[in-house]
Amino acid sequence: MRRRWAFYEAAGGGEPVRKEIERCGLTVAEMAKVQTAMDRVAEGRAQPSDVKALRGGVLEVRVSVARRRLRLIYAETEGGLVLLALHFFQKQRQVEARHIDIAIDRLREFRATQP
Repeated sequence: MRRRWAFYEAAGGGEPVRKEIERCGLTVAEMAKVQTAMDRVAEGRAQPSDVKALRGGVLEVRVSVARRRLRLIYAETEGGLVLLALHFFQKQRQVEARHIDIAIDRLREFRATQP
């Protein structure tokens, strides 16, 4: 069963996740890897080791391309999946608490706007 992805949109109509993606300046290869990871999650083919539960209903999938690593921070909702944030990281350390807090706030707002 394939679930659909939605991108978080701010209440005022802004699209911070799309802006984060643009700011990252992903190459074609990086974007393809991101899309592959998103497809695996949407199709339920992600391995347990691919997905990490953070807190507050927020999950992450890590994508590595060459020397760059990305965190796709998302949540599962009744309507499918919502991408809440995209972050680069350099070292194999835990997600910073402020990134998780932002994602949780975005998820709370997203759920409040759903019918």
